Amino acid sequence: MHQSGSNKKIYEDKATDQLRALTAWLREHVPTAVEVVQHKGAARGRKQGAAILDALELLDGETLKPRSSRYGKNVLDVLSQKGQSQVLNRSEMIASESGVDYWTKFRIEREFLSVVLAAPGP
Repeated sequence: MHQSGSNKKIYEDKATDQLRALTAWLREHVPTAVEVVQHKGAARGRKQGAAILDALELLDGETLKPRSSRYGKNVLDVLSQKGQSQVLNRSEMIASESGVDYWTKFRIEREFLSVVLAAPGP
């Protein structure tokens, strides 16, 4: 093993140890350190969320219907062109211009692609 491979192993081991320590600390402290409260603006946050889902054509009334959305259909079309063991790479859907990432097909923020991808199927 050459020097850089040796260093890589050392850093991977250190990262693993730190992750274990962080995970243990979180398990111990999060239940007593975190308090969930409902913010007065929660109804407004729900309305904004529904407005985004509606703008992405993901809603039919109050039901999520991603297959009815042109945005959802785009994702499915791109995926359908892939072979069984192939994956969809980020660069096939996302581009960058002046340091700003966007969904290539629609030229909208990449975060909207994440919303579409997270919408459950029928």
